[in-house]
Formats: sequence, structure tokens, C-alpha cells
Amino acid sequence: MAVDVQTEIVIGVPRDVVAEYTIDPSRAPEWYANIESVEWKTPPPLADHAHRRRPVPMETTNTFTAHGSTGTHMTLRNRGEPKGFSAISAPLMAAAMRRPTARTWLL
Repeated sequence: MAVDVQTEIVIGVPRDVVAEYTIDPSRAPEWYANIESVEWKTPPPLADHAHRRRPVPMETTNTFTAHGSTGTHMTLRNRGEPKGFSAISAPLMAAAMRRPTARTWLL
């Protein structure tokens, strides 16, 4: 069963600030509820199409659109194809992915 979850949030901070903050993997535990910690396996910065070790291979896409004069509309999409035992928990995984932007923004 494929997992394809998209969440959206409007943040009262300019687009460039939100984008810079959220694309830094070191900051992910501060705002993404599903990530507890980050350990770099290679020196930063993260390169395009870099691989992150996850139990299930996922593609994550962030988009940032200006919202009014000072806000940002952020869309976060996670999609992947769980295999083996992970496929059984795909519905629970999808439900958990819908919560990632629920943490308080510390910008």
C-alpha cells in the first residue's frame, strides 16, 4: 500500500525565512513532530537528492508560497511504498505523517 500524505500550514513569517529554517535537517526535530533527532552521516550541507536513512524510503517535498505580505503557505508532502512488515503499518504511518507541522513554530 502506497503512502502519499500532504499537509499544509500558513505561518506568519516571510517565505525565505521559513524555507531556510525548514530545509535545514538539523532543525527538523524543532518543528517536525515525527523526527526526534538528526545525525549527520556526511558533512553538511545536504545535497539535492540526498538520501536519509528511514525505516521506509520516502520522498519528501516542501513548497513555500508567499501568503500576504509577511506570511508563508507551506506544503509538506511525503510519499513512498512501504515494503515487507512496514506495508502492514502503512495506514498508521500515513496518520502519523498528517501531524508533522503541529509543533509550535520557533521562528
